[in-house]
Amino acid sequence: EKQTKKKRKQDSPKTPPGSPPSPPPPGASGASGSTGASDSAQEPPLPPPPSSSHQGYQSTST
Repeated sequence: EKQTKKKRKQDSPKTPPGSPPSPPPPGASGASGSTGASDSAQEPPLPPPPSSSHQGYQSTST
């Protein structure tokens, strides 16, 4: 039974090696992360504009 388990374990490792070439999950995660980064990158730029407008407003108020 131990030998069968060892053979099964080898089969498992053999599956992962085949999975690396097919990294759709990591790729999908990367794409999702890229989208999140884009959203995060777009969010920061959004606040800057309002901040710039605020600064200009304050400058005009002064």
